[in-house]
Amino acid sequence: MKSTQCLLDNKLRNLSGGISLSALRSTSGLMGNVFKNKRFLVLPSLIFSVIGLTPSQSLSSPVAISFSGLTGPNLSSFTGITQGSFTVNPTMGDWFQSTFYGSPSPSIFLGPVNHPGIGTLLITDSAGKFTFGNMSFSSNNGNSTYDILGFRGTENVFNQTGSLSGTFGPFGFSTLFSLDTTTPMDALVIEIIPGANVTSVNLDSIDVTTVFSSLTSSTPETTSSLLFLGAVFTGLICVHCRTGAVRS
Repeated sequence: MKSTQCLLDNKLRNLSGGISLSALRSTSGLMGNVFKNKRFLVLPSLIFSVIGLTPSQSLSSPVAISFSGLTGPNLSSFTGITQGSFTVNPTMGDWFQSTFYGSPSPSIFLGPVNHPGIGTLLITDSAGKFTFGNMSFSSNNGNSTYDILGFRGTENVFNQTGSLSGTFGPFGFSTLFSLDTTTPMDALVIEIIPGANVTSVNLDSIDVTTVFSSLTSSTPETTSSLLFLGAVFTGLICVHCRTGAVRS
């Protein structure tokens, strides 16, 4: 037990820039009182810090923008929607709600029916940067062209262009997959250019993923201090022990 205590004490001293567990135990104030009067159960976060493991680099929260919040009626104008932290706004062209057709329904479509023009959508995330995974489309009665751009600040960090294969009766949706699902961006612009004889272009289930960056440091010393503080304030649970229990 004593040797284990010495190893833990040495590790904590290294992580905290030379402050030992014994010094912390004798420190006056809140932390000093806690160390002197309580016994501890060490959670995995402290163990990971002691043995040198680091937190994962990012946490991701995937969202499929399904347009399920559309209120209709069918064929009414689409003026924008927020789902979770994501917002979709039309910035060019005439966009409409399709409450009876989707993947699954509802969806939005670029119109007007039989005479669709060029249209663009802007997608942003109030939670931070995000990545683009895929989207469902239905280019009705002909092929269309798409141009998808991703921006981080003013820098263009994502660009994908190509063709949306037409669907003919019976109509159905296809999936367009992103060629780069790892590049974070602040804004995603989807431009749709309907081809000849296209009567409308429906979009649905736009898969995007919020990326939360973990704390980073330019120096090992700062990283060690962050790990130590995180272990002290979030990795310990104080529990009362019976008198005569093994001392920490």
